Amino acid sequence: MCTYCDVETQQAIAERLTRTLAVISSMRKMSLEDAEQTLCNKLLPPQPPKATKKAAAAAPSLQTLHEALAQAESVKAKGLAMFSSKEELERRVSTSEKEIRRLPHVRLQKFAADLMSSYDPNREYHCGACVGGGDDMSPGATASASERHRLACIFRPLACRNEGCVAMYSARAEAVHDSECPYKLLPCIRGCEMQIQRKAMTAHADGPCPNKPVDCPFRGLGCTTPCTQGGLERHLSEACPAHLSLALGALSQQQVSIQKLQAAGAAAIGAVDELASLRARVIALEGGTEDLRKTVKQSEADLREALKVDLKKEIAQSASASQKEQRRLDEALGKLSRAHAASEKESRGAVGKLGAAHDQLVQTVDAVARRLAAVADGR
Repeated sequence: MCTYCDVETQQAIAERLTRTLAVISSMRKMSLEDAEQTLCNKLLPPQPPKATKKAAAAAPSLQTLHEALAQAESVKAKGLAMFSSKEELERRVSTSEKEIRRLPHVRLQKFAADLMSSYDPNREYHCGACVGGGDDMSPGATASASERHRLACIFRPLACRNEGCVAMYSARAEAVHDSECPYKLLPCIRGCEMQIQRKAMTAHADGPCPNKPVDCPFRGLGCTTPCTQGGLERHLSEACPAHLSLALGALSQQQVSIQKLQAAGAAAIGAVDELASLRARVIALEGGTEDLRKTVKQSEADLREALKVDLKKEIAQSASASQKEQRRLDEALGKLSRAHAASEKESRGAVGKLGAAHDQLVQTVDAVARRLAAVADGR
């Protein structure tokens, strides 16, 4: 029976087995051999599906294999009891993985191939073909048939032929790998004669490729001939007269520009001299302005001082006059108060006399009234 498997799938399962075995050996504190035997007993042969309506969907497959590996890797509470934390368990698992990777690679590859044979009933990822022939065939014919199959099996392992590539793949993936291999030599995309690795093609095309388009060094002078990196030297040799003509034209233009610059420079020098003269005048004016500012400041101080003295005198005179006027007003007010008091006293006396006379008059009128009343009664 042919034991060839899809290389990429086999490598992926072997990598997964590395993790699973590391977890089992760390959690159960057992050797790699014991962990491998435990996992083999658990996975081989595949457990038959339960008798349900969905039994067909639960048939052995690589998906069920990965689910079984995930279940084996799951951390149980009883497993954690032997470790202080999940971090400690993870450190132990990482250490076990490193130890497993130092073991011969063939061991896990063989385990992975056995699992693929058991969990791939449709032979999508492994061959499993019988290549021995019938009982009536001679041993030589059997060996020949087996050899022919191995040379033609689509799952036979192949190593990439491109220099520098260490990839391994099955024969059926050869075309896909060949179309993607970064080490494959390809004709230059710019059409030069070199064979370049796929991964270095861009660097070559944008770098040393002789067919890379470049500008002529005299492009700035007017040369518009398209050039390549490899043909630039030939172009420079063939177009030397034309380049010389362009250079002479540019030189003439430069001479005209130099003359204009010289004239502008002379004008600038004159302007600088005039500016220096103006600057000297400005400095002189600034000095005179400063002196004038000092004089005005001193005059302002003197005026303020003089105004301050005169103002003090005026304030003193005004205060003295105000005091005199206040005294005069106080005297007049006193006289007026006394006169008002005397007048009020006289008025009160006159009012008293008038009151007494009024009372007397009232009494007289009453007496006269009584007499008249008596006379009237006597009649």
